Amino acid sequence: MTERNPTIAVLGGGFAGVKSALQLERRLKGTNAEILLVDGSPYHTLRPKIPQAVGGRIPCAVHVPFERILQGKRIRFVQDRVRSIEPSGPRVILENGEINADYVLIALGGEGKAPGPSFLPAWGFDQACNIRRRVEFLAKAAESGRSVNPSVAVVGGGFVGVELAAEIQHRLHRLGTTALGAKTILIEREPRILSRLPEKAVTLTRRRLEQLGVQIVTSSRALGAENDVVTLDNGETISAGTVVWAGGVQTVAPLAAFPFADDSGRIVVDGFLRTLAHPRVYAAGDCASVADGEGGGNEPSAHRAEHLAEIAARNIAADVTGRELSVFQPTPPKYLLGLGPGYGVLCAPSAPILAGPIPALMKEAVMAKHMLQLGGPTLVRKTLRPMVAAALFPKHWDGGPLHKGNLLS
Repeated sequence: MTERNPTIAVLGGGFAGVKSALQLERRLKGTNAEILLVDGSPYHTLRPKIPQAVGGRIPCAVHVPFERILQGKRIRFVQDRVRSIEPSGPRVILENGEINADYVLIALGGEGKAPGPSFLPAWGFDQACNIRRRVEFLAKAAESGRSVNPSVAVVGGGFVGVELAAEIQHRLHRLGTTALGAKTILIEREPRILSRLPEKAVTLTRRRLEQLGVQIVTSSRALGAENDVVTLDNGETISAGTVVWAGGVQTVAPLAAFPFADDSGRIVVDGFLRTLAHPRVYAAGDCASVADGEGGGNEPSAHRAEHLAEIAARNIAADVTGRELSVFQPTPPKYLLGLGPGYGVLCAPSAPILAGPIPALMKEAVMAKHMLQLGGPTLVRKTLRPMVAAALFPKHWDGGPLHKGNLLS
């Protein structure tokens, strides 16, 4: 297709959606292309910062207004929720209307769906606030002598669960609750946490968590939680007043009926990141099933989401302007974990595994790079100092307000 005034709908304002919309705007300068960014929230959520928000080191409103990101850009923001996608059009059905687009880029991510109301998901800033508020409330109640259970169970031993466990345990210690017997219990159904990481990286992570006082329970699946008790599939129980859900990511509702999904509910794409349902419907980010031959192709991560988004945006722009499309070239996965203030683990191809303060600083540098792409040097200057301080310096622990409107407004 070589029309110079197509309508391109980018669905989802996460890392993949924002990256692709900005890339499309840059690559299609000189055309009359209309670029729409559709999301049900007015904010871009910085999900890699959610564990720190739950841990009380930064404001839990870890999001940036789309108005701030798109200021001066030729991108129109549509605040609405996607109900379904009809690839034959392609046509996007919204709660309050519809979009007949020439191209659709699906970047709706995934959802961590908890198995019951007693499990508190940690997926957005409202949820981060709820968990943070509950942990503090129970800690203060226990300190005052009330009969409450201030311990926290984190269900799911992947990246999010491990980072949450480290941050929550740090917070229990800072609140003085560990002296009363409170602890964080990390529950993983597989034989080991972080199943995608090399054994050495897992060993270093376990060592760090155990030094913090986190109890790790593996080969156990949480069946339910009621009255401060988590029931496991082996018949054992774990006592915890707060149960946080950090389990597997599932497909979002609008994609449930989309054709050509894999076993996990992600949309299968070809080497150009086009869906098999329509050549002008692309998918990128956590909702895309990409074959990479490395075993890590569908690992949810902001870094990988942005990589896929860049290729998808490049190919849409190439199709619009009559250029050749680029085949996605997978790269070995890189893993960068934050394990509380001043400590991280880096696992990169053809490099020694690092653990300690350097990976923690690197994780903040990655976020600073994302901020630079979103809002330029001004936004980085506003955010870099507090982010690094929150990562490393104890005087800033619990320094952020519970809810500050926008972290980066």
